[in-house]
Amino acid sequence: MATIKSSQSAKAISNIAALGSSEIISQFVAFIGLTCIARTLGPERFGIIRFTFILCGCIFGTGTVSILNQILPTIITVSIRDDNPEQ
Repeated sequence: MATIKSSQSAKAISNIAALGSSEIISQFVAFIGLTCIARTLGPERFGIIRFTFILCGCIFGTGTVSILNQILPTIITVSIRDDNPEQ
């Protein structure tokens, strides 16, 4: 069984701390930025922007929420079957 050296352990902890802190900082910056934009634009114009972001996320997003992830496999399968008359 391989043993972990203390320097490797310290580096792993340092890397985990760096990743965690960068995530917290990026979330904080996004929150402050969206708050400033919302206060500048007002509720109606900011609502239009948020609706557009949500719609783009549903269409082009990742995971099972994306509409393209649901539709594209079906389109590709149908087009492959149409190209191959033997099946």
